Amino acid sequence: MKNIIQKHQGFGCRIPPKKELVLVYFLQKGVPQLNASQFWNFMERNEWKTKSGTPIRDWKKAAFDWLCAPK
Repeated sequence: MKNIIQKHQGFGCRIPPKKELVLVYFLQKGVPQLNASQFWNFMERNEWKTKSGTPIRDWKKAAFDWLCAPK
C-alpha cells in the first residue's frame, strides 16, 4: 500500500510541486517546456502565492489559469 501512495505523491496539488511534474503537466496540455519553466519561475519568485498574497492551494488550477490568461 505504501508504494501506491508514493507513486501518486506529487501528482496531486501539493505546493510546491516538483519542477519535473510541472513540466509533465504542461507537456500533457500540449504546451512547450519553455512555458512550464516560465510558470515555475514566476511561482517560485512569488513563493507560490496569489497577487493578493494568499498561498496557492492547487498548483494545477494556477497552471490552468496561467495557460488561459490573455497574453
